[in-house]
Amino acid sequence: MQAPPVGRKHTSRTYQNSLRLPEGQAVLGWIEEMIDKYDFGAIRIDGKDYRQDVIIYPEPRRVDASWWRKEGHRLDAADLGGVLAAKPEVLVVGTGYHGCLNVPPETLEFLKNVGIEVYAEPTARACQHYNELKDIRRVVAALHLTC
Repeated sequence: MQAPPVGRKHTSRTYQNSLRLPEGQAVLGWIEEMIDKYDFGAIRIDGKDYRQDVIIYPEPRRVDASWWRKEGHRLDAADLGGVLAAKPEVLVVGTGYHGCLNVPPETLEFLKNVGIEVYAEPTARACQHYNELKDIRRVVAALHLTC
């Protein structure tokens, strides 16, 4: 295993031997884990704990901890104004610990029509997926933390 680069923060980094890019290329080196930990109702992002649903935006990476949907367990296009403004290639939706957040077909179709690839999956997997994609794609994560 290779040592972390000298003089750089490495407390939340993991070494990836080979990360496959969509084009089949491999990248070697350190990938910084932005989402450090997730459990029911709680998430740690860059060492800071949150206990409410969040959206993680790229460039500059920032966390919106005030995100809420007009219907608590349903994701509509109207709930994604900030996401659309960020112009991501990919939206990773964490549907909750048990996957209770519904992403209806019309929301998926809307996002597809505006050119956004969507992954809607239980939040634990969504966190992993976000960490895998964030350095190789322009990605936003919208994460429901409870049910």
